[in-house]
Amino acid sequence: MALLAPHGASATLLFVAQAGQNAAVSSIPPGTCSPSSFVLNSGASPQGADMTCGDASGTDHAGAAASFGHVGASALAASVSDGTRIRVGATGIFRDDNFIFTAGTPAIAGSTIVSLNLIAAGDISTTLGAGATITFRVDVNGATVGFYQRSEASGALDGCTSTFVGGAGGPLCDGALPDGTTHLQTADFAVPLDTPVTVNLFLEIDLGAADAGHTAGADFGHSFDFPLGGDLFNLADGVTVNEPDTFVTDNRFAPPGVARVPEPGTLGLLVAGLALLGARRLRPEQAILRG
Repeated sequence: MALLAPHGASATLLFVAQAGQNAAVSSIPPGTCSPSSFVLNSGASPQGADMTCGDASGTDHAGAAASFGHVGASALAASVSDGTRIRVGATGIFRDDNFIFTAGTPAIAGSTIVSLNLIAAGDISTTLGAGATITFRVDVNGATVGFYQRSEASGALDGCTSTFVGGAGGPLCDGALPDGTTHLQTADFAVPLDTPVTVNLFLEIDLGAADAGHTAGADFGHSFDFPLGGDLFNLADGVTVNEPDTFVTDNRFAPPGVARVPEPGTLGLLVAGLALLGARRLRPEQAILRG
């Protein structure tokens, strides 16, 4: 197995939260959006982003958050009128380039084989004429070590890919999304010892709806996190990892108070959007193109 080379020696934290409407596709005017049709916040401290657009033709909402060992995103697209097209998305990114793996025994030198544990929780809902895609990714020193993407269209699974343990037959690809928290584990990869290692978490939601009475929603606002109360990495005997800036001590993630950036209130909007459909007779439509 090839060793993942060091990505950088300086200790840097990056938090990115992005929420926006695709103006090239959406027919809801940007002037109806609050605070704007595209919000991007990034920096060296936890970030959040939230936007809402709407007029008589429909509503969209997106929100994202990035904090220590955590990324979350939620979005809603609810089309009310025929001829309306809505495309909206949200992205959260957390990056830390100063994880240090050390070995307490001379028998382990140079590098070690590890895997990373993560947790995910969320839900996707689509009606006829609507579609949604959720993507998780974890990179270590610039190489992707875990990838998950699930698409749903018109209320049914439309494709699922996963490189986490279990693959496409794993818990997030096998039929409906499970209730509650799902534990994920990356495949094994190599990291250098006594050298800064970069870990990057990425979560993206992309969804759309077209014509009257069609709605798509995805709520992963509390999702894709480092686990609490257990091992962060699966390590060989005698190896540990620390990164105090992200509250990782002896391979345990323990942020003070488990505080998170306030998450967007998209789930309530999703419920309200779906309620609008109850008064309308849905008719078959082609799922909105995503690409």
